[in-house]
Amino acid sequence: MIFESCAFCAASTTCRITLPGATYLGLVALMTMANLRGLRESGIVFAVPTYAFIASILAMSVTGLVQCIGGCPVASVPDAIAPGTSAVGVFVILHAFSSGSTALTGVEAISNGVPAFRPPSARNAAAVLATMSAIAIAMFLSISWLAVHTGARPSYDVSVVAQVTRAVFGGGIGLYAVQITTAAILVVAANTAFQDFPRLSSILARDRFMPHPFQNRGDRLVFSNGIIVLALLASALVVSFGADVSRLIQLYVVG
Repeated sequence: MIFESCAFCAASTTCRITLPGATYLGLVALMTMANLRGLRESGIVFAVPTYAFIASILAMSVTGLVQCIGGCPVASVPDAIAPGTSAVGVFVILHAFSSGSTALTGVEAISNGVPAFRPPSARNAAAVLATMSAIAIAMFLSISWLAVHTGARPSYDVSVVAQVTRAVFGGGIGLYAVQITTAAILVVAANTAFQDFPRLSSILARDRFMPHPFQNRGDRLVFSNGIIVLALLASALVVSFGADVSRLIQLYVVG
């Protein structure tokens, strides 16, 4: 759930990962196996990159804000995208809307997953939602503020997050930590679907809106049929769209 919130913060500042299509399929398989192992095991595996990303971004933000007290560092912008090169109007607004909708899947995951929380489930789910919102807002605003004041701009080659991080840390371990954890959180963000699609499918199957087998739990007490079907559909989309993130991201608004 928080995965999606963090991924939205990263994606909304034009952070990108470019990997071979086969690598994406391998990552889908990895997430499938982790989720088939059970809720507790998959939660532990995917929590590590989440907390690491939050820690690295907050460290970069605090360091950058402290530096700006005496004058903000200047970001290097290689191969910058010139203003006005994109078409303006309704299509830009629709593109921004579909990209921003990545945050909505995290919110929806909490609403669908309330029964999975410990009692009192509604109160605990509300607390998680508030925490997720606070983290997302804090990271998004801090990165945006630093991007404006360091002069970072959209580039064909380097993400805004990388530009700000390099300006703040000047390279070194700080830069690599942010880049690696950002790539990791963008990958594990897909785990939100693996956590909630099987649960939602079981509810729909119980009400006879989906096939009955989606209600069945595997040996690890997870809805294994839903996980496997989701993995197959995700793999088909990756192959059909050539693993092109800029094309696949538009499907978020459909969801």
